[in-house]
Amino acid sequence: MTAPKKLLQSFASGCASLFRGPKAVVAPEKELRFTRARQAVTFVVLGIILFCAALALFMLALPGFTGKQRPLVSSYWFAAIPLLPCAGTLWLAMRLTRHAYIILTPLGIEIFPFFRPEKNMLLLYWSETEDAKVSSDLRLLTISHSGGSKAFITLDPVRKNRRPLLKRAIEGTIAQFAPASAKPTSN
Repeated sequence: MTAPKKLLQSFASGCASLFRGPKAVVAPEKELRFTRARQAVTFVVLGIILFCAALALFMLALPGFTGKQRPLVSSYWFAAIPLLPCAGTLWLAMRLTRHAYIILTPLGIEIFPFFRPEKNMLLLYWSETEDAKVSSDLRLLTISHSGGSKAFITLDPVRKNRRPLLKRAIEGTIAQFAPASAKPTSN
């Protein structure tokens, strides 16, 4: 197969994966997903602003729109300049709302970074976790490991109304995995 044909096939499969979304989960009832939906709002607003800029450039290229026979912008093609970043920001917003940021599974906590989440995913096992706490302002998740190391994860990308659910789920899971000596005894 020639190099241009391989490049075209990889581009086509990449474009197709944009619209397929995340893969089907084997047991969705056993995991909790939290997306970057709050972060996506910024990109939606930016996309709308860029679309309005493209529309304004198009309208300024129309003869007679400004009251003059000669348009202020010499070509309609100037309107295409903001359309490419507009499409990119709206695509990114769609991706941020569809793909997970933090997933709580029976195995542990999966954390997906902003860049290359498929390759740079981090899995923190429940069995290696000593403690996990969400700060009082619900903006920071701190996970303590058995080796003395800690992981700090910001919760700013998660929607504000979802953060108490995340806190409750993490604290409930940590309580289940706590050793028997640490659990309070009931009389």
